[in-house]
Amino acid sequence: MSEVIQGDTVERDYEVESGIVMLNIIVGEGQAGASVVWLDNQVIAKGDLGPVTLGPGAILTGRVLGIRTIALDINPMTNRTAVTYILTGGATELDVTLTKDAPQDGAAVPYAARFPLVAKGANV
Repeated sequence: MSEVIQGDTVERDYEVESGIVMLNIIVGEGQAGASVVWLDNQVIAKGDLGPVTLGPGAILTGRVLGIRTIALDINPMTNRTAVTYILTGGATELDVTLTKDAPQDGAAVPYAARFPLVAKGANV
């Protein structure tokens, strides 16, 4: 199920099982962007990322996935920016899009996401 949030931050628990958990980050609206991804306090990926393999749910339970993304307003047709975070491999797919307008042409818009990884059936 897809969720759209007007804003630049999101925090959602993500239920993991035994499968391989994957993260995909999409910077939309024709803008450019880059991200830093970490598990707990360890950086695991950075840059203009394709799908990132986080690992099996069994070893991810109890950890926190954090993401910082910068969307750069390069599209001359709009100042709107958007970043979509998609997590797969858990109990369900998580698909959340954050949207925010850049304050001026060429501005950078920071986004932040936090996804505590919890065991399926935990109180979320």
